[in-house]
Amino acid sequence: MANSANVYSIAANTPNNAVSVDRLTQEYELSSIVTALDHIDTAGDVLTVWTKDVLSVADKATLDAIIAAHSGLPLPDNQRTSVAVTPFSKIGANFSVVGKRFVAALNAITPMDISFAEDREVQSAKLFVENSTDGDFMDFFMMGPFGPGGSLVPVVQWGETIFVKEKTMSEYKSELAKTIPAGITLRLVYHSTAVAGTQPVAKVDLITWK
Repeated sequence: MANSANVYSIAANTPNNAVSVDRLTQEYELSSIVTALDHIDTAGDVLTVWTKDVLSVADKATLDAIIAAHSGLPLPDNQRTSVAVTPFSKIGANFSVVGKRFVAALNAITPMDISFAEDREVQSAKLFVENSTDGDFMDFFMMGPFGPGGSLVPVVQWGETIFVKEKTMSEYKSELAKTIPAGITLRLVYHSTAVAGTQPVAKVDLITWK
């Protein structure tokens, strides 16, 4: 399935002529829309919501309503553990938020891989988890095809371990953007400590430049 672009005018389609990517991502993820979000781009007046597949008529109507009601205000402090990301300016580079959602197995380690066709600079990673248990945490690794038969092996651990908090936006922000070269995979590894109950659902946003 190819990603699908849902394009809006920030001036014409939002009530306050503003977009908060953090808030809009959360509004999408918490909505009834079935199709997964890939990422959200803004460029001038153009807002593009990239989804993993073409939205159904019902889901498109829901997204239209989300955009029409979107305040554009940053998330409040009680929904994140650090200040909002203010993208630094980079000449010739495009700001892009890459969103991924996955379900983690109970009492197990669940990996999820992200790779890019081009060099990508990552400024920060944001994590929102539902159904977590105290002690759950996530690691980020850069993986390269350097094992037997081109299998992926760790190149370096990226950043610190993030201990997740239930329904709280946690953020790891590096002082300088870290470059993920084309062909290198960023592996997100969720460590679940629960032996019973509902499986954790992790939603990760990478704040990137490409």
